Amino acid sequence: MLITSYQLTQLSPIVRRGQQFVREQYMNSDLTLDMLAEELQISAIYYNQYRRRN
Repeated sequence: MLITSYQLTQLSPIVRRGQQFVREQYMNSDLTLDMLAEELQISAIYYNQYRRRN
C-alpha cells in the first residue's frame, strides 16, 4: 500500500516514527511490535491502540 505525502502528513508523529522504523528494519525477520514500541519508548499495547485510532 502506497501512502501519498498528503496522507503521511495526516498521520500522528508516533505513527510516522513507527512507520519509519519499520521501513528501516523491514529486512529484520525478528522485528516485533515490542521492538517497535521500545524504539518509540511507549508500550506495545498503547502503540497498537493508538495506531488503530489514528
